[in-house]
Amino acid sequence: MAVDGSPITREVLAKATDLALRYDAAIHLVYVIQSGWSEGDVTRQLAIRELEEESAAILSEASQEIARKGCTAVIHREGGHPGNAIVELAARINADLIVLGSVGTAHDRRAVEHKA
Repeated sequence: MAVDGSPITREVLAKATDLALRYDAAIHLVYVIQSGWSEGDVTRQLAIRELEEESAAILSEASQEIARKGCTAVIHREGGHPGNAIVELAARINADLIVLGSVGTAHDRRAVEHKA
């Protein structure tokens, strides 16, 4: 499951945890630090450090929430384009399902709920 600290993350995390418990599965949490700054840029280094700290807090909170419900969480922090990084991680760990949340129209929310 991709997490980014957005408000919908908690809602999607609850649905993913329910699924994992139902199928006796672990949840792999991933936070993707998007690259795109020029190499050696001081601003880039500071931004990455800040994102690493933010991602650690978000991943820790999500894994604690999963553990409170009796499920196992595995934490991953990836770099690059979020879509590519998530798909590549899913392939590496042989994931059965990728869970994402998206803020959008009510139709989008129903689609996420239906898939969950």
